[in-house]
Amino acid sequence: MIRALFADESGATAVFTALSLAAVMGFVALGIEAATGLQEQRSVQNAADAAALAAALGLRADSNRNPLPLAHAVLAQNGIDAASGHQVALRLAQGRWPENPIEVSISRPRSPRFAGLLGDDGGSVEARAVAKLVPEATGCLLGLADSGAIRVGRPSDLVLDGCTPLSTDLGLSRIRTAEADPYRSIPLPAAAGCQAQGSLIRTPTVATSSGGAVFAFCGGLTIAPGGQLLLQPGTYLVTGGPLTVQPGGSLAGRGITLILAAGSAAHFAASAAIDIEAPATGPLAGLAIAGTSPGQASLLAGRSQRIVGAVHLPARTLAFAGSANSPCTHLIASRILISGETRLENRCSGTGTRPLVDRVARLVE
Repeated sequence: MIRALFADESGATAVFTALSLAAVMGFVALGIEAATGLQEQRSVQNAADAAALAAALGLRADSNRNPLPLAHAVLAQNGIDAASGHQVALRLAQGRWPENPIEVSISRPRSPRFAGLLGDDGGSVEARAVAKLVPEATGCLLGLADSGAIRVGRPSDLVLDGCTPLSTDLGLSRIRTAEADPYRSIPLPAAAGCQAQGSLIRTPTVATSSGGAVFAFCGGLTIAPGGQLLLQPGTYLVTGGPLTVQPGGSLAGRGITLILAAGSAAHFAASAAIDIEAPATGPLAGLAIAGTSPGQASLLAGRSQRIVGAVHLPARTLAFAGSANSPCTHLIASRILISGETRLENRCSGTGTRPLVDRVARLVE
């Protein structure tokens, strides 16, 4: 009977199946845990990428802000903070903006359910992302208004050589957005007194800004037909009235900056002769015409208008036509209206002009 009992194999398959099923379920559990771990790793890495990009975009909008709170906010939206057991390290690399990258590192111990039974502590979930702003486009026009920043009368009116229009107006089609105005932090000097009062230029005249002092045309400056004004290198301020160059009038100067004070409009008439170049060095390097107050400026001399450097009128509406034979002309204004045949070039090496660059946030690691 005992021999018969040992010889009886009925039920063996059920026992084998039960043992095999337990092993299979164990492998399934480990597979599920591994897949969950990969999903968690991917989720944490995506959050790190998003946080680094958000911080870089914050710097693009305002280079003076601390971008790290933006990264913390994005991580918190993804459930990653100290309360969830994550260790988060954010670092803004030392260096001059915008070259310095932003690094986001995340770490959290992993708590395995099934692998822990086999002595595996699960390690940790770790992620790292590095983002920075990289150049994408170079501009020669920068419109700063929220809407209608750059307008061109006819497509054929504007010819660009080596550059593209840039604007903070996101609604403009085929026009890129740009970082902050590169001249915004340059202080414009004031005049100690008036060197000329209510000037009306009818004959060849030379003005000299001596000793680095600002030469002030108080009461405005008008160059009549046949009048010629040559400005020696230096800084010139027009205040208390407009700067006007009438048809047939001539304004010229090398290494000069023309500053328009509050309330002083500017008008270069068609057929006026304009030939000015900004200083290549010094605190006002690259600035040919500048002014921070609201108002209007119409630089419409057309083919006889040559301006080398930047026209920087961030609070004004600038109407512009011309700029002939200039290797480097940059226009920066609240609104820019292009009319008539206008060619702008971006061969600015050696002119002191600061580049207008559109930068985009990219992951570099």
